[in-house]
Amino acid sequence: MKVLLSDLDLTCEMVRFLLKLPQDLSIVDALARAEEMDVSLWPQLVSRRDGIDILHSGSINPQAYLEPQQVQGLIDFARSSYRALFFDMSGDLERHSLQVMQESKQVFAVCNPDAGSLHLGREKLQFLKTIGLSTRISAIVNRSDQALAVPSGKIEEFLGVPVAATFVDDTFEMNQSVQPAESLFAAKRKETKLVRQFRAFVQELLQPRARAAVAGGLAEAERDPHILWA
Repeated sequence: MKVLLSDLDLTCEMVRFLLKLPQDLSIVDALARAEEMDVSLWPQLVSRRDGIDILHSGSINPQAYLEPQQVQGLIDFARSSYRALFFDMSGDLERHSLQVMQESKQVFAVCNPDAGSLHLGREKLQFLKTIGLSTRISAIVNRSDQALAVPSGKIEEFLGVPVAATFVDDTFEMNQSVQPAESLFAAKRKETKLVRQFRAFVQELLQPRARAAVAGGLAEAERDPHILWA
């Protein structure tokens, strides 16, 4: 499966940092050359890591602006080459973020279990429902093993959307992975609780494809890429 990860958060270069990617070309460069984009130019703009193509956000530049129409053009081009498209957003609900979410099959809002994060998450989710995304939204709760501001059984009720996954806080293992820019799934790494949670989440994402195969609809499911926002 060909997969593209695009980082559209221009205020945080986290994807580039975590994967130790070169700083030269970014999503901004790709959008600037959108009108001339073709299959020969595309490989010059993306980085490749562990079988995944990546468009990182480049250096932090809060003054940069992504035109929604340009982002739409990028999505249309990528759809012809990739089976799955993943977009990482800032969470600030910029116009280009809303454009991507309108094109998405699934939208994930990430929050922590503290009172402030849960409140902000609920406010954003309520807004996203008003623009027609109700059936596509779910939440991911990070650091779920910390003291919860809302009892775990009532987080879904509080947020008003299903919780797709919860992940424990494993700072040590994450740091051990980040230093050499290795995947947590690397064969030499141990199977931690966080890794098991990641694996379970991946399997859950793949379930619609499995159900489509049973129903004889796998070909149709494969033609239509999954686009996700976090």
